[in-house]
Amino acid sequence: MIKAIEYYINVIHFCLYKAHYKFHLAANKVNPFRLLTKSSFIKNRLQKKGIIDIQKEIDKSFSDKYLGISVLFSGGILIALLLFFFISILNMIIKLFNQDGVTKIHFLFSVLVTLLVFYFLIYRQDKYLIYFEEFELLSKIKKQLYCFFSFGVILSIFFILILSFK
Repeated sequence: MIKAIEYYINVIHFCLYKAHYKFHLAANKVNPFRLLTKSSFIKNRLQKKGIIDIQKEIDKSFSDKYLGISVLFSGGILIALLLFFFISILNMIIKLFNQDGVTKIHFLFSVLVTLLVFYFLIYRQDKYLIYFEEFELLSKIKKQLYCFFSFGVILSIFFILILSFK
């Protein structure tokens, strides 16, 4: 059971990572600041620092799976999703017992549970890197299926969150 939860949380993490990185690549096509890197002044400064192609360096900073911008972004989004999920579940349980709703202590409890789940199922011993390697080898159709699954889970979490506060 825990292995399945770990697997699917890492699927969502991977899909968020890929979506953010692809969004970065698409945004590069219309980025006006790329024209600045074409100027001779900037090119010379970058070459003195040993950077030949600034766009490759920027893309590498986004695509790095260890501490890249896309991994950090997807991790942050996943933490927020897990927090929303735990808050909504806790809020539904509290409302079952006719209490007022989520208090500060409940919120802190949800944050603690979220961080523990995130740490033990994703970042402990860099588990996500192993899953990322596995997911990179999947067929394009399987990756698309996982992305639709992830999108559905994200929408479901927001739907549950909204329902829990009604």
